[in-house]
Parts: sequence; C-alpha cells; structure tokens
Amino acid sequence: MYEVIRQGPLKQTGGKYLLLGKPKPFAEPFCGIDGSWEHNDWLSYTQGETVRGHYSRYFGCFPGRAAETRTMLAKALLDAATDLGAENGLITHQVGSAQLASGQRTFLHDLGLIAELNEETAQDLQSMAGEGPLWKGIAPLESVKALELRIRWLLLPADHSSSLRVALAGSSMSNLRKHLGLHEEGSETEASHSVGIQGALSWQPTFLLDDEMWFPYVQEIQNRRLYRPLGSWRVSMTAAAADARKSIDRKFQRVQAERHARQRQQAGNRQRSREVEKRRADLLNVAQELWSQVVMEEPSRPGRPGHRKRLAELLSAQGMVFSHRDLRWLMQMLAPPTDRP
Repeated sequence: MYEVIRQGPLKQTGGKYLLLGKPKPFAEPFCGIDGSWEHNDWLSYTQGETVRGHYSRYFGCFPGRAAETRTMLAKALLDAATDLGAENGLITHQVGSAQLASGQRTFLHDLGLIAELNEETAQDLQSMAGEGPLWKGIAPLESVKALELRIRWLLLPADHSSSLRVALAGSSMSNLRKHLGLHEEGSETEASHSVGIQGALSWQPTFLLDDEMWFPYVQEIQNRRLYRPLGSWRVSMTAAAADARKSIDRKFQRVQAERHARQRQQAGNRQRSREVEKRRADLLNVAQELWSQVVMEEPSRPGRPGHRKRLAELLSAQGMVFSHRDLRWLMQMLAPPTDRP
C-alpha cells in the first residue's frame, strides 16, 4: 500500500499535507449502537453460560453485526474528516478481539483515516489546533446510548519521507519529535496515546480470538476490504496498483525466463555429460583390446608420448572418433603414471 500511495496520489507531494485520523478502538456495544441487536444480545445473555457472575461470555457475533457497526463508525469518522476539509484519501477498518471488564468477549473495531489536504486547508487546521499538529476530537454516533468516537488527529507534511509511513504504521512521540520536528501540546491523559500515535493500519492481535470468536471473525472479514479510497484517490490508487501489478508481472516473467534458461543450460550440460561418458566407455573398451599391441610396438619413454601417438593411430584405424582430452583420459585409465626418481 505504501508504494501504491507513493506512486499514485502522492507522486507529487509539493504543497500537500496528510491528515491522520485515528479513533480510539471501539468495542461492539451490547444491543448494538442503535439498539437494533437488543433481542439477539439478550438471547445470548439469558441462554449462555455464566462468566464471573455475568451471563454469557460472548455477544455481538451474529452474521452482519460487525459490518453494520463498521458502516456507522465509518460514517461518523468521514463526517468528522469532511468538517475539517478532507475530501480525498482512504479509510481503513480492521476487526479485532475485545474483552470487557465483565469478562464478556466481542469484536473490536479499529478504524483509521488518511486524507490529503492542500496547504491552505492545512494552515487553517493548524491555526485551529494551536501550535501543535496533534489534537483530539469527538464524533457523536447516531446511538440510543449517546456513544461517540474519540479521534486523535495528526497533521503531517506530505513531502517528508517519514510522513506516509507514520500515517500508515504509527510512531512513538520521540520519533515524531526527532524526525518530523513535531511536539505535543498539553498534558496527556490517555495512557494508550502517551507513548505515541497508532497508524491507520494498527497491528491486530488476532491470536487473542479463541475458538468461539475465530469462526465468526473469519465470516465477518471474508470478502471485506481492508481499506476504501476516497475522492480522487480512487482513480490514482487503482492506476498505481495496476502499474505495480504489471511491474511485478514483468519482474516475474524476467525471473522465470532466466530460470528456464538456466534449466535448459543445465539440461544441455547433463546431456553432453552423458554423451561424453558413453563415448569414452566405448573408446575404453576398444583401447583395452589395442593396448597390448601399443606396448609391444612402442618402447616406453618418460611421459609415454610414443604410446599415446600409437594408440591414436590404432583407434583412428578402427574408425573411432575422439578428442585430445579423450586421448589423455584413455592414457590415464590404461596405464599407471610413470615412476619418477
């Protein structure tokens, strides 16, 4: 995703800013945000086993429940971003595991938003937020329980090499101060934010999902997109992703062609090696029959040049085809090396 955004909407970063909106992870509420799941949750509550004095350990796992909650949360986050002047960007959503203080378990919704802002809008936001680029906001939900999204906003210069990485993966406050020169104003009251800020794609510890939660989780995320581009980012990210796939395809084809060429070369080498072995085996059978004649006709001298020459003449007379290397190999096989003083 990083490369797709870099080669797509952020290919030109001059005069652009990134707005990161990161809501606090939202646990599925009992009865749902708008109360429409009251019957299902009370059914789970009355018919489930007791855990720490509470009925039913699990709720909110009915098919479609997480998707409905995601739609409501995404609308609230998008409305808040629109109020800040954001039109183009992307919104992310991940499902995780939540365990309430009562011991009950349900789904956790983790959203994030990255928006592209022009310099004028960014300056207006900077003036509104004060000296620091980091501020908090609240997005009310259409809920019977007065629920809300607590959002942390971060303004980043798009032309900085670390800005997109921070927006996607998050960063510690020390890293923000060191590499981006950003600092946080005011006191921090939330321990989860005191060590830094999470990116739009926070790590989800899915290993916390037990056997009762895992299968509803798989059903909820099946065929669900991790992110959804907004505004002009739809076209630019789609084009960049297509180019990236073509580039990957070209690299794959090149690697495959090189691998096939090596395989053909290795196959050819093996075939030639088998041919050499067969030819030398035939040569050795004929040369063994001629060797006694060679030894009787030619006197032995250091290096046995006479033997080698006479053997070549006799092999040629037999119609055998051989190379100089074949002849040297035959001499090594037919007679032990000459003793040297």
